[in-house]
Amino acid sequence: MSIKIEGIDSLVADLKRTERRVIKRSRESVKKYAGKIAERASENAPIKDGYLENSIGILSETEQPGRYTMEIGVDSDKLGPGFTRDGFPYHVKMHDDEYNLGKRSREKRDAGHNVGPDFLNRATWEFEQQLMRELENIAKKETR
Repeated sequence: MSIKIEGIDSLVADLKRTERRVIKRSRESVKKYAGKIAERASENAPIKDGYLENSIGILSETEQPGRYTMEIGVDSDKLGPGFTRDGFPYHVKMHDDEYNLGKRSREKRDAGHNVGPDFLNRATWEFEQQLMRELENIAKKETR
């Protein structure tokens, strides 16, 4: 017994086009949110001289089959040599440690920014659900 299905080649081609559109739009969305996360992390980073704020951004972008990754963090090369405190790289201490905010950081906080430790994590958490909803909507729209 055999079954003949007509139009299967067209269906497969449509599915491949849909897959390419979902991947393209998802990649664009991830890039957009990576930029937002980096910007918010910079806004939330403590400030003394501005080096830490200005060193936060997208560090790398990698693509593998079924996976697209953007790494957001502190570019230690932009901090320059000698940025250590208590034996730790300055940016690690400022992200992970507890400390009192200095004058410029307090001014930044008073201007409405959530300045302090975990600035990278908090920025990620803030946009995580929005990104996931956007990716879900892309998949739904493109598969209708």
